[in-house]
Amino acid sequence: MLDKLTEQIADRFAITSALEFATSGGAVDVGRWLTGEPECMYSFTPVPSARMGKVVKLFIDYGASANFSAEFIRQRGIVILALVDTLTKMGIACEIWGETAVTYGRGTHTTVVKMHDATSQLDIDGLMFALANPSMLRRLTFSVRELADKALPPSYGRTRHMMFAKDYGADIRIERLESSYDTMMTDPVKWVMSQVEGKGLVA
Repeated sequence: MLDKLTEQIADRFAITSALEFATSGGAVDVGRWLTGEPECMYSFTPVPSARMGKVVKLFIDYGASANFSAEFIRQRGIVILALVDTLTKMGIACEIWGETAVTYGRGTHTTVVKMHDATSQLDIDGLMFALANPSMLRRLTFSVRELADKALPPSYGRTRHMMFAKDYGADIRIERLESSYDTMMTDPVKWVMSQVEGKGLVA
């Protein structure tokens, strides 16, 4: 699902790469090899642009109310991953934070997790679990809530919007969805483009 979505997005954005020849690479140029040219291997490398070196901080609410299914959580996570993948391909580093907050009888509880540092190699599998696997919320985060406050009701509280995105200086803030008919879900390509274009990352 992620591959299909990122292909559609790549068709909309001018994410350009240059053909680079060397003695090693991802494929061979048969014509060059037959003429004895040592630099007959080639690969595509991103073209440096003004965006290179830029860091965008994403703050994501990875929570969901009981009304949303596990499949919905997976699909929403994949759309967010498509945004991260697009930014990365554009030469933009991402710092990714996750938060999920709830209110209950005694007050409010929130969990903030740093999912990816901008200086680290992107681990798409680890990020896939954090954003698209229901167990991140319904096993790990629920367990944290239980350990933090024994008075937490069996319902695990009522979801609310994030509390710390502003304090962390988020560039892109992705709140939990109120409806499955949000643009993020009905037209993921349009949503990703709106996030990138809205931050002035493309002309």
